[in-house]
Amino acid sequence: MSSLMRYKFLHRVTNRKPVINEYSTTFPKSLGVLTSGGDSQGMNAAVRSVVRLAIQNNLKIYGICNGYQGLIEGDVVEMTWSDVGGILAEGGTMLGSARSKEFQTRDG
Repeated sequence: MSSLMRYKFLHRVTNRKPVINEYSTTFPKSLGVLTSGGDSQGMNAAVRSVVRLAIQNNLKIYGICNGYQGLIEGDVVEMTWSDVGGILAEGGTMLGSARSKEFQTRDG
């Protein structure tokens, strides 16, 4: 998926109107973002976009450090607008990325 396609998707998803029905009238109040697997171009740009769009839509945004391993270990930090300032020129991913042996097994 190209960066432009990813941006359009995230823009569309975060700008939806609440669906009012018998089940739900609100959206979640928080969101988590993680990066997993090998690093690739645009990961910091994607993280920055997710964080800033979430903040603009009054959501709390949490960064899950070191991929799925961080999710298992609870390595989660609340992120702010300034946390993602200046990360576009950095290589890799600001959240870190790690493969998790627990997720590679059938029991995990």
